Amino acid sequence: MELAIITTPDGGLSIKDFESIKKELAETLAHYKTLVVTADEIKAAKEYRAQLNKTSDALKENFRNKKKELLQQLDTLDGQTSELVGIVWECADAIDKQIKAFENEEKEKKLAQCKAIFVEEFAGLEWVKFEAISNERWTNKTFTLAKVSDELKAKRTEIEQNLDTLERLDAFAFEAVEEYKRTLDINKAITEGQRLADIQRRKEEAKRQAEEEAKRAAEIEAQKAAQREAESGQISSENNQTMKNTPETATGQNDPFSDEIKHVLIMTVDGKGFRAEISDGAKADLNNIIREYIKRNGLQMERIGGEA
Repeated sequence: MELAIITTPDGGLSIKDFESIKKELAETLAHYKTLVVTADEIKAAKEYRAQLNKTSDALKENFRNKKKELLQQLDTLDGQTSELVGIVWECADAIDKQIKAFENEEKEKKLAQCKAIFVEEFAGLEWVKFEAISNERWTNKTFTLAKVSDELKAKRTEIEQNLDTLERLDAFAFEAVEEYKRTLDINKAITEGQRLADIQRRKEEAKRQAEEEAKRAAEIEAQKAAQREAESGQISSENNQTMKNTPETATGQNDPFSDEIKHVLIMTVDGKGFRAEISDGAKADLNNIIREYIKRNGLQMERIGGEA
């Protein structure tokens, strides 16, 4: 029985005479399945079993050798394939660079044409930047310059309408327009105008409240001042009455204000009594001093003696 691996016409692998060997082994298998081994046949049976074991080992060894050979061939094939693929990709990259360079050049030319149309369409609106409204589709080969012009005209109309809307705002129209110029977003511009208007309203309300509080405080202070003035006048009148009811002295030798003593002033402070002899001029000065002191310190006085 010859055991060998061969290459088939279609490029595959097969064991030589596979079908005949398979048939021979099948017949042997059928024979030994029904065979009853006797003492005379035991030796021959063992020898044939040993032969079968060798056949099995030979088949496995042939397969391992062929597999190793094929793997080596595959490794070689893999290396060759990788090398060729690398060269192919280098060629493709070189071509791709040329294609991209050409396409970029075409896009730059198209972009320059779009910018020229933009300058023409947005004359008078120089604050609008091309980059803020441009569209990548404009540089595509399938997007014509006529379409670019139409889109720019539509965009200008939209911007002018938005500016007109913002300029009609009741307050902070200028600030809203400036925000729109910065963002080209009318919603943000309106929101900014509303925010500033709200701040202004709150400032005016705070100012009004402060003025009202200051006015109320001034009125309260005026009332207090009038009350202090009235109380001061009452004390002055009572002091005058007390002085009128006090006997005059015959001499003014103890008066530092006048040579002629006409009035005697009697005062009590902290339970202690005081007596002073004063002239008409000193009396007037003393009244003014007392009135000013009471007014300045917000004191309240009441008469405790003398006639009205």
